[in-house]
Amino acid sequence: MKTFETDEIKLIPLTEAQVVVFNKEPEKIIADLGVNNKTLFNPDVLQEINDKVVLPRLRAATAEEAVFHTRWLAVDKATNQVVAELMVKQGPDATGAIEIGYGVYPEFAGQGWMTKIVAAFLQWAKQHPKVKLVWAETAKDNLSSIRVLEKNGFAKFRENSLFYYWRVSIEK
Repeated sequence: MKTFETDEIKLIPLTEAQVVVFNKEPEKIIADLGVNNKTLFNPDVLQEINDKVVLPRLRAATAEEAVFHTRWLAVDKATNQVVAELMVKQGPDATGAIEIGYGVYPEFAGQGWMTKIVAAFLQWAKQHPKVKLVWAETAKDNLSSIRVLEKNGFAKFRENSLFYYWRVSIEK
């Protein structure tokens, strides 16, 4: 799968083999990708997501669809460090909608990385013919994530007792 780059960020969609290695030996991914991190964010919950969601979806996907079923690592090009991860949680559906989820590594929180990373991903989405809309959910008390989405032009379109739901149209 091809990486996508802006001036500041490199987005790396992991292959199936890389996700398998990431689960067992995240330090090997550090070496394989040539990044400067000492560790990667891989708590047990993400390993469970990899095993129960990411890997089955990747194994069932065509080569063209794989980018919609994997974890993406976001690398700060200036320091060559993975600063965050992003994932397409659903889609594209028949309308061209995809759902994203993301998380910044704790040592990079509060530095504006997620805003830049989501912006970079939206640039990638503009180049992908199947993507017409990107949406995300945030916990109502997750003010940082809410700001990330607002700064990237997402608008709230629904809510329930726990979450806000946001979307942005992809202009081609």
